[in-house]
Amino acid sequence: ADPVVTFPNKSEIITTLKSLYLLIVQDIALTETAKYAHVILPASSWAEKDGTYTNAEGVTQALKKVIEPTGQSLPDWQILKNLAQTMGKDIGIKDKRDIAREIRSLRDEPRGAAVMTRAFNPVHFMPGEQPDEEYPLNMVVRDVLQHAGSISTRSKSLNLVSSEALLEINGKDAARFGISDNGHVKVTSRRGTVYLKAAVSGNVPDGIVYVPTHFPHSGVSTLTYASGNGGISTDAVRIETA
Repeated sequence: ADPVVTFPNKSEIITTLKSLYLLIVQDIALTETAKYAHVILPASSWAEKDGTYTNAEGVTQALKKVIEPTGQSLPDWQILKNLAQTMGKDIGIKDKRDIAREIRSLRDEPRGAAVMTRAFNPVHFMPGEQPDEEYPLNMVVRDVLQHAGSISTRSKSLNLVSSEALLEINGKDAARFGISDNGHVKVTSRRGTVYLKAAVSGNVPDGIVYVPTHFPHSGVSTLTYASGNGGISTDAVRIETA
């Protein structure tokens, strides 16, 4: 995760990170969040380590190393083991086989997650921020197909397809606010202002604009707030030509 880029209310997050006595970041790249760290622990990517991956269904699958780790990077378990040893603790893990045995011992359903057949648990959502006269549009933050988080924006091939945060808006609202396709737009919420390029789209409902948060340079998370709905928020914004 790269909270400075993808979490809501960027300004508040940066203020909090700067106030910390010690911030340790473990990641495979120097992310925007890592730039505020006192200590950075370089981790190996998925292609540089053996291990396991447990999906949302609860099924554990093996990962096989494809290339050797880059530079001083280490697999996650080795980083945690080294930290524990530095603090005088032995976590009892010597290699990946110890981890696999521990995973098997802790799983209630060896073949995957238990199947729920009776009923769903009720889910309660906090109401989103409502538009008003000053902020007449709902901004919905969403992912684009080509990216996940902010790490994928380091891919040259993916950036050939999608390289910047576009504000998607339908033709009716674009005409209402004098916005043209590929034109530059000033977007303001109750928390801040950013400048984006517009993309007029027939896939966006009236009164709504879509914006992705993947791109560090866009600053979109400056506009958003912590909704309490698992990261999904609708933010009231106003737009104007820039």
